[in-house]
Amino acid sequence: CVDCCLACLMPCVGQSPEDGSMGLVKCMVATDAQSGVLYGPKNSGVAGLAVPNPPKAYETDPKAIEMLWRTSEEATGVFQV
Repeated sequence: CVDCCLACLMPCVGQSPEDGSMGLVKCMVATDAQSGVLYGPKNSGVAGLAVPNPPKAYETDPKAIEMLWRTSEEATGVFQV
């Protein structure tokens, strides 16, 4: 069954939701966290401690950023904060 296979494989190739959130938690509360730095498993891996990772080229590409912002607004609607 698919669920059984996934239950066996996920601990080997992934991490729990709690561990997966550590990059976000670290960047929100760590006193040494830096703005613009992406935190997650080492070398953009799928498991491990949250450490600073250098951004990939597409993550800082102005065209990609604009496209993501535009399509996000189209999907969710524009709202004022």
